[in-house]
Amino acid sequence: AYRLYQGTSSSITAENGTLRSWHAPQGWSMLNIDMHVGSPQFDNTHRMRGRAWDSRPTVYESTRSQTMLPIEPITNDNDSGVRKALKQVLWLKTDEAFKDAQKRYTELKGNNEVLVEEVDSSADFSLGQAHQSIDSKSPPPVDVKIWEDRLRRLSLLFFKNEVVRASWVNLYTLPYRRYLVNSEGAQIASDLPYYCVSMSANALTNDGMDLWLFDSVAARSLGDLPSDQKLTQLANSLLSQLEALRQAPPADPYVGPAILSGKAAAVLFHEVLGHRVEGMRQKDENDARTFASKIGSRIMPSFISVIDDPSVKELNGTELAGAYDYDDEGVPASRVVIVRDGVLKTFLLSRSPIKDFSESNGHGRGAPGWNPTARQGNLIVEVKPSRQFSEEKLRSMLISEVRRQHKEYGLYFKELSGGETQTSAYAPQSVSLFPLVVYKVFADGRPDQLIRGVDLIGTPLLLLEKIIAAGKTTDTFNGRCGAESGEVPVSASAPSLLLQSVEVQRKAKSLTKLPILPDPAREADTGGANPK
Repeated sequence: AYRLYQGTSSSITAENGTLRSWHAPQGWSMLNIDMHVGSPQFDNTHRMRGRAWDSRPTVYESTRSQTMLPIEPITNDNDSGVRKALKQVLWLKTDEAFKDAQKRYTELKGNNEVLVEEVDSSADFSLGQAHQSIDSKSPPPVDVKIWEDRLRRLSLLFFKNEVVRASWVNLYTLPYRRYLVNSEGAQIASDLPYYCVSMSANALTNDGMDLWLFDSVAARSLGDLPSDQKLTQLANSLLSQLEALRQAPPADPYVGPAILSGKAAAVLFHEVLGHRVEGMRQKDENDARTFASKIGSRIMPSFISVIDDPSVKELNGTELAGAYDYDDEGVPASRVVIVRDGVLKTFLLSRSPIKDFSESNGHGRGAPGWNPTARQGNLIVEVKPSRQFSEEKLRSMLISEVRRQHKEYGLYFKELSGGETQTSAYAPQSVSLFPLVVYKVFADGRPDQLIRGVDLIGTPLLLLEKIIAAGKTTDTFNGRCGAESGEVPVSASAPSLLLQSVEVQRKAKSLTKLPILPDPAREADTGGANPK
């Protein structure tokens, strides 16, 4: 299979009211070659056993190095020259990919003969239908000039706030077009645009804790990004939270009931469940395979179902970053019910089969430069109406649970920056989420108290079992996820969740003291004159 990516990328970052960096729109063109040597049952993509490190560099890289192509469009004037250049690159890189695949295939055959029988002996590749879909649209040219003043103004809001030590506001654009052809006859061309505004601010507390807050908004076009007014509101909200956090007391280690907001719950499911149901992990003997043998078993409360549906473009008025029509192996995106009524039903699958699942369900994804593997798209958590409650009722249930456990308070996780998880068999099975805004909710009715320096930690099976109830409104977390096949856009959506028990630990903190002298950049402007 050949995947050709063509597009432009640009990035503008403003800091302290001025531009810090500006990478003007730059065209790029990249070729990926997905080469299979051997047979569908056993080919060069088979995992080399006995090597815990045999992952990204040798299995998922599309060619020995990323292959950049001429960026000139084919026209009547340059038709012959550009076509010849493309043909030569295709010829050379196909030869290189074949020789690398043949060498690895030979090594794999020897490796397989001297080791014990594999737990999962399913095939390495599944043949598919030849889909054809040519989207006539193409990404519009990117004109980011109008954003320079906008970013300057936004960054000036942070600069004028005396508690902020460092901050930045960024516009990142990556509109590109993907062409896919393979030896089965597939021909697919589609746009995969990405535009994102992000902002971050940092402050230091009197006891040396380094605080930072981050927020971002992604869209499929510049026109769909928020207005000046909404971005200003976002920046001011970030500043208010940072000022409050700086005055908040540090957190103590804690085990007890908690509410996770919709976005926080969405990140939890992405890390705890989503990565562990990606198909390739079920046959990788270096992976802990948490759910590999649990098809048909209950893994969470019966009132919860989880789907992944990349064909959904938006949910409750919010664009979903993980949406696409065809995956990177030419398979149509499809709705996959991963968990129904608490019972695990299937996995997210690429064209690499696993035990009892022989065909892709449209989740083979990879970033430019990487071959596809099973990845999340739009993960959506659904809860039965009988276990959905208003936010007020959910809070009341939290307080009741706090009292039942004889605790002083419960926790409310409002904002998270993301998370990470361990799935390797060589590491403890754990998940860490990075909360930004967390409150204590007291059982005796005292006002909620903002706290700082919290990490939410736990183990996957236990966290899923502890869900008691949910809110009525679904919220969405959009982001980019990096895993074995590179960084791809994803979304996760969930309602607020009440958990019977979570564990938090203190964040590490620096020992840095606040500066002795005031910030000279914030002193009164003398206009350049030498004061006498």
